[in-house]
Amino acid sequence: MVQEFIVKFETVKGSKRKVETVTIHSQDRSVDIEKPLDEPTRMMLGTRFKAYFKARLQGEKLVLLGETTWNEWNKGR
Repeated sequence: MVQEFIVKFETVKGSKRKVETVTIHSQDRSVDIEKPLDEPTRMMLGTRFKAYFKARLQGEKLVLLGETTWNEWNKGR
C-alpha cells in the first residue's frame, strides 16, 4: 500500500543530548522517526531547523517527493 502525506523535518539539540538529532513526523504521527542528524539531511535542511516535504510511504521506505510549505502542512490539521 502506498500512502502520501506531508512530513516535517525538525532538528533537535539541547544540553542533555550528546548528538544532534532530527525528528521526522506526519500530522497524524503515523510516521514518527527520530534519528541522529546525518550529513545528507543537514545539507538538505541548510541553515533551517525545520522544513516540510511531500512524502510517500512505500512499505517501510519513506520517499520524499519534494519540498512544500507550512501552509500545506497546516491544511492537514
